Amino acid sequence: MAGAPSPALRAAAGESEVHGRGLILVDALASRWGAERVVTGKRVWAELDIPPKSREQPGRHVL
Repeated sequence: MAGAPSPALRAAAGESEVHGRGLILVDALASRWGAERVVTGKRVWAELDIPPKSREQPGRHVL
């Protein structure tokens, strides 16, 4: 998102908390991502770079 501030990543959620991990997981797994506020909350997009298939393990991708 050119020109838009990055969404804030909160500190890691406690073990008993049920919220607060979504953007941390997206940030850890995605190559590129962003978010924007919408009337109903926020919209998050993400792109993953998937490596080409390995000759040693066809069809298997490691994230």
